[in-house]
Amino acid sequence: MNDATSVLTSHTKKYHIPLNHINHTYIEQCTDGIELEQILKVLILETELNSTTDEKWREKLTDNKNDDEHYLIYLKTKNEYSENNSYEWYRKHADQLYIDGCFILAIRCYTFCIEFQSTTTYSYLKRAACYLNVFEPQKAIDDCDIVLKEDKNNFYALYHKASAYKMSRDDRLHELILKECIKLQPHNQIILSEYYTCRRKQIPREKRRIRTNQIISKVNNDNSLSYNELEQIRLNKIYSNTLLNSNDIKDQCSFILHLPEKNSLQSFDCATIKLIEIIINISRIMIQAEQHYQQEHKSEILSFSYIKFCFHILVELTKLPQIDIVLSTIDENYRALLDDLLSYYSSISSIFNDIEQLNRLKKL
Repeated sequence: MNDATSVLTSHTKKYHIPLNHINHTYIEQCTDGIELEQILKVLILETELNSTTDEKWREKLTDNKNDDEHYLIYLKTKNEYSENNSYEWYRKHADQLYIDGCFILAIRCYTFCIEFQSTTTYSYLKRAACYLNVFEPQKAIDDCDIVLKEDKNNFYALYHKASAYKMSRDDRLHELILKECIKLQPHNQIILSEYYTCRRKQIPREKRRIRTNQIISKVNNDNSLSYNELEQIRLNKIYSNTLLNSNDIKDQCSFILHLPEKNSLQSFDCATIKLIEIIINISRIMIQAEQHYQQEHKSEILSFSYIKFCFHILVELTKLPQIDIVLSTIDENYRALLDDLLSYYSSISSIFNDIEQLNRLKKL
């Protein structure tokens, strides 16, 4: 048995993954996020460890059976790890693992970051978010407390802590911490809705739908891209979280198109107004581009279907925490656009087997 096979076997034994679960059909139907992460780790090792021509990483393996450590050794060799830049190396890989939804490995990397720079609150805050994703509320609370000791007004640390108390079913502390969040962001509709829901009250009228920008945003229906322009963006493999903050449509398209294929939006802790409105508008642009292209090239087979792509993105949107709450706060123009998108997909429902998953986006 070679080293790669040994590591692969240790993964399947450690996580109690039956070998028949390592196949496309099972993975497509699996809804257990933790198991999917474990399967992903197995597949990464199966493909990368056996295909690499660089054998240097094998020489550094110890006799212990810690497969996480084996994988990190492989990453260090593959990505030129340097002791002089340890913190940045671990932070970069932790952030990518977090985006990929590999929260257990991300926790390990953020822990190394903390060992190298224990006074940097960033790693504690990101590790707390990871702990919430693997249902470890007390560890998330402990990390948030460290951040709040340095910055008592850190909104994200407070909100993560509130979420951890909610996970622990401590309603009193959940409500108390949400109240602190409201002091920092008094018009945050997500926090207000969660706070008044746990108090079984309605949001006071004077606090409803108040935006920091009092100019009501309007959807510019003149904004459009052609199918060929979308293809250029899709084939240009550039991905960055910063593109989400851009007001340029091409940047926003690039961000959406280059999200991970599986669990595309899993890196987001919760739904946000901006994320939802961008997805709605970009979906409109992509669907219109494909429809126009099909009208002009009726006999041509498309290399990529943006109609199917947008459907799967909308399905992923339904899985985001608090999506129901945030949908009630989006601009009415985007709400109307979303209703149009849902009506369109209902009209072609025979193409999709899981059209009912979009029901959560319908107006209540």
